[in-house]
Amino acid sequence: MERSLSILTWLSRWSLVLLSLTALAGCNATEPPTTEREALVALYQAAGGQSWHGNRGWLGSQSVCTWQGITCSWGHVVEIDLVANNLQGELPPEIAHLSDLQELWMDHNKLVELPLEIGRLTSLQVLSLGNNQISTLQPEAGQLTNLQVLNLDHNQLTRLPPEIGQLTHLQHLSLDGNDLSMLPPETYQLSNLRSLSLQYIRLTELPSEIYQFTNLQSLNLGNTQLFKLPPGISRLSNLQSLYLSNNQLAELPPEICQLSNLQTLFLDNNQLTGLPPEIRRLITLRTLGLDNNQFAKLPPEIGQLTNLHELYISDNQLTSLPPEIGRLTNLQRLLLWGNRLSTLPPEIGQLTNLQDLHLANNQLAELPPEFGRLTNLRTLYLSDNQLTELPLEIGQLSNLQSLYLDNNQLSELPPEICRSVYPIDIRKDLCDE
Repeated sequence: MERSLSILTWLSRWSLVLLSLTALAGCNATEPPTTEREALVALYQAAGGQSWHGNRGWLGSQSVCTWQGITCSWGHVVEIDLVANNLQGELPPEIAHLSDLQELWMDHNKLVELPLEIGRLTSLQVLSLGNNQISTLQPEAGQLTNLQVLNLDHNQLTRLPPEIGQLTHLQHLSLDGNDLSMLPPETYQLSNLRSLSLQYIRLTELPSEIYQFTNLQSLNLGNTQLFKLPPGISRLSNLQSLYLSNNQLAELPPEICQLSNLQTLFLDNNQLTGLPPEIRRLITLRTLGLDNNQFAKLPPEIGQLTNLHELYISDNQLTSLPPEIGRLTNLQRLLLWGNRLSTLPPEIGQLTNLQDLHLANNQLAELPPEFGRLTNLRTLYLSDNQLTELPLEIGQLSNLQSLYLDNNQLSELPPEICRSVYPIDIRKDLCDE
């Protein structure tokens, strides 16, 4: 009897738990207030909802939480995702009634204006409006004090309001492709900023205030017409990723090598002729991009970047590689096409983790037998060289999946190669037995 009572007590308690969970679920499923529905209806009407690519459920009698692109939680609209949906015109003032909205994603549309009321969305954490036609960021946007992500890429902004400095919780700011030539001084008050992207902004040189972003982890300054980096770059000591592609840099200050947390560095499409010997200090670097510069040689110190996984040096003027390159034993991708290499050091055989090796468009007449040690290699590009034969050891590349050999002077291939992998872009008769 006592056992039966205890079982009943246990079941009773679980029933209460289930009833509580059901009640909570009911709260979560509550229809948002009428004001929020009206705000969404106003959005539909103001932004040409009838022409949207996706408007399933909109203006229907069912809950707004079922409308395409709308997410609700606890009886409120918390997210709008209408990316690439052919929105046109402007956002309506009624959007201010979405007081619990946390994320607003409207990239790749044709929006031209934000309402003054945008500042009343004080719960907003993500505002992403990239690739629209917005020409003005309202000063009221400075009231979005909970904002963490602001993406205004590829709009038509010519200036930012000083009030942007009030976004003290902002961590990610992206302004690529606007017609900006400077940032307001107040921008540099954003001490919590973790990533900043200013691609295609006409800077020519870095403002000294940028070094106030001491918590910055990612900085993208590609296509900004930079012609020099000041020594102060070293003050961004928390940087993990630095993108300086497509500029006019002719040299690097040694101080850049004090960025001891740097993992990704892209310097492609500049006018660099060399790297400072201090490059050896970047021991955490995993990716280094040097394509399309004017390098005639690499410093031996590059061999000390032992954590490097990807090294891109295509379209330069290299005639040889330093033996120290063999120390990069963690390297998985090595791109060297479009140089003037006539030989390779035997130490290249030490790169036993290499998976992709691009050597096309060089002047190679032979390969060292140590090539056979690259047993993890999957893709090998040797097109457009001056090879007359391949070493037998290349047949040891048991993981090779793609081999490109066209436009060389080969008359035959070792049988080991033809049995292990059928070369791509090569005359079939070279593999005939």
